[in-house]
Amino acid sequence: MRFDKLRVRRELRRIYLQLRLWPDAWAAARRKARHDRDKPFRITQGAQGPQADVAIFLLYQPKGLLASTYATCRHLTEKGFAVIAVSNVPLSDHDRTGLTAVAHRVIERPNFGYDFGGYRDGVLHVLETGTIPDNLLILNDSIWFPVLQNDLFLDRLRAQEADLYGPILHKGHLQSYMFSFKARVVASAHFRDYWQNLPLTDNKVGVVRGGEMKMTGQIAAGGFTVAATATTQDMVAAITALPDADLARILRYDLDNDTGLGRGLRGLDLQSPGWADAARARVRALAGKRYLLKDHPDLLLGALALPILKKDRAPQYVRQRRDLAQGALQSRLEPAVLAEVKAWDRR
Repeated sequence: MRFDKLRVRRELRRIYLQLRLWPDAWAAARRKARHDRDKPFRITQGAQGPQADVAIFLLYQPKGLLASTYATCRHLTEKGFAVIAVSNVPLSDHDRTGLTAVAHRVIERPNFGYDFGGYRDGVLHVLETGTIPDNLLILNDSIWFPVLQNDLFLDRLRAQEADLYGPILHKGHLQSYMFSFKARVVASAHFRDYWQNLPLTDNKVGVVRGGEMKMTGQIAAGGFTVAATATTQDMVAAITALPDADLARILRYDLDNDTGLGRGLRGLDLQSPGWADAARARVRALAGKRYLLKDHPDLLLGALALPILKKDRAPQYVRQRRDLAQGALQSRLEPAVLAEVKAWDRR
């Protein structure tokens, strides 16, 4: 097994934060009360007008806004979404001016509660204005969106009927970098109570547990329906349906992962007689070890038509970006995304 210092540091950090959950929660409850009372925000009206749909776009870019951030805002606006940009770090005058030109409203707030803290303030701001959008999209800048030119995800989002919807459903919950609510949810007391009572914390483990891992179930408990563009089983079906030559190419990619998936695939002989049937059986058996966002870009962006790419710098994502920048899809990438993908791992 390759020794990955970054992974070890992350795991030690996770254990430390887990041990801190209870004392951090006690202090965070008091801070949340002060936060709600004082509302330490800077709100700037943007140049874009109101729309029937609203997107809350959470940003944390202390070194300045990326070109792809403006591209995301323009795409959302062109698709009929009023963008409420929520920055968890103060913006420079230059960035504030640029962002207000492509957004309906810009909110600057302290980085309390990480992404779910910013989501919460954005949602409560929308509710305080009395706005009930047809679709309320929430996303953050840990992903590139859209990745490909002429992306139709937002059209599919409008057309689908589920009350809560997102690109990926993983282990029973929607991934929190992007999800959307229909008006029926937004107008409900259940929705308002969920966001008003959401615990805030600066403990990342607490944010994941209290936010991402619980939100889907807590919204569904209000009688609302949940759906996603893709699940792990969808990815497994896409892989096992590939012609043998493409299947072998994807499996070589998977085998290079120093993860449970990669280790589980070891020992496969991709040249032996009957290898393809054995390989497909192994892929199905290892479905639980597969995480869609780490899969080959041809599957993620092509077969499943997912519109997102993670900016994470873990080794699997570095390799994914390298393959994407060198592969057949690069000519279809949004220009700002292509430029950033090529330079991202040199930053």
